[in-house]
Amino acid sequence: MRPAGSVASTSVLALVTGGGRGYGATTVRAFAAAGHKVAVLGRNRPDVETVAGEVDGIACIADVLDTAALERAVAAVTDAHGPVDVLVNNAGIGGSLGLAWEVEPDEWWRAVEVNVRGTHNATVAVLPSMLRRGAGRIVNVVSHAGVARWPYGSSYSVSKAAVIKYGENLAAEVRKQGVVVLNYHPGILEIGLTATLFESSPAPGTTEDMVARWFRQQIADGRSVDATESAEKLVRLASGEFDRLSGRYLTAYDDLDALRERVADIAASDLLTLGLIER
Repeated sequence: MRPAGSVASTSVLALVTGGGRGYGATTVRAFAAAGHKVAVLGRNRPDVETVAGEVDGIACIADVLDTAALERAVAAVTDAHGPVDVLVNNAGIGGSLGLAWEVEPDEWWRAVEVNVRGTHNATVAVLPSMLRRGAGRIVNVVSHAGVARWPYGSSYSVSKAAVIKYGENLAAEVRKQGVVVLNYHPGILEIGLTATLFESSPAPGTTEDMVARWFRQQIADGRSVDATESAEKLVRLASGEFDRLSGRYLTAYDDLDALRERVADIAASDLLTLGLIER
């Protein structure tokens, strides 16, 4: 891994949480297709081992809420293959839908715990090695729900807003040590959480049905993003080309070449942060 500010030209070791299915699995394949070694981390052993087997990757069985299991998984990877260069914090859940005051409190909190605490736990498991080496990149997979209102999905929206702000703060804390942190919205995808919502066949008139209809309309309006193309953008962001944008919120809808031309202006301002998102 090259220092922050340079473009990586050699293979890196990337660890993708929630890599056994959905967008995580697509991201694993994108890293492998770009010539990188990938550690696939997830709770479901058959899924993780299947995806890892597809790309000659490393299967890591761990829940992001289990700090001891995470530490063991990361230690096993680094002992056998060397330090993790890129961490992709992708593991997450959509949370329960409904009016905020009517969702069962523990169910509401579950999305915050998995999405925020899980991101923090995985980061803590990998970051010390990056700090010792003075190099590393962390990409948090977030959502537009974290920068806009998301009625009837408040726990998901709050959790993703927290992850974005977590990334902004972490980026400021590790900048001098050469570690880069980016927040990345992969776009509206027809896999993963969206596909799960569609497959649930919600009853007409329910909150789930209303949200599913919104997603279908977004897709019909051409707002969906090809998952592979989105993951390829993530891999490019992790290459080092955009290190000066550490702490920023980037999306699959961004023209990365155009952003690259504006890197100096963005880096010198609060643009593309949760406090001020450029429209």
